[in-house]
Amino acid sequence: VLVDWLNGMREITGKPESIYDCFRKDPSTLCHESLDNLYGGREVFKKIAQERTADWWINLKPFPWAAYLIATVKENFPVAFLTSPGVCPISAGAKIQWQINNYKDIPILIGKHKYYAASPVRVLIDDDDWQLSRWKASGGLAIRWPNQFELEDKPLWQTKALISSIIKQIKEYESTLK
Repeated sequence: VLVDWLNGMREITGKPESIYDCFRKDPSTLCHESLDNLYGGREVFKKIAQERTADWWINLKPFPWAAYLIATVKENFPVAFLTSPGVCPISAGAKIQWQINNYKDIPILIGKHKYYAASPVRVLIDDDDWQLSRWKASGGLAIRWPNQFELEDKPLWQTKALISSIIKQIKEYESTLK
């Protein structure tokens, strides 16, 4: 949701920007399996991810909306980052360093199964349907963030409007808890 992991992978492997044209054409096709297939299968993709250095993870580029999303949510609610290390053990420490470098006042939690942190008073904003469905099943409010290809050609004002609607949705949810 915050950093452009996919283009980081594309750049490090020397793939052309067109590798993701299938997702640009139909953003709903972006999933782990289709991404793995673009890079030669699950094991190849996993190996590519595991070969990344901590610096690679730390230096991933934020999306244009990341700072605004964080600032806006933080103005309205307590915030913590909840991230998965995925298949790369080195990413956990690197993600912590990224957080320290960029948002040291926001706590970070790292775990493969985000739903373990779910509760009726917690909200997950994520673009991973697997994580969202388990979060919701565990009693938390799950809000789907569009994947990067759904937002790629949208002007920033539309993304800001989406963020405003998310804030409104969380506030409405909060009012039902009282």
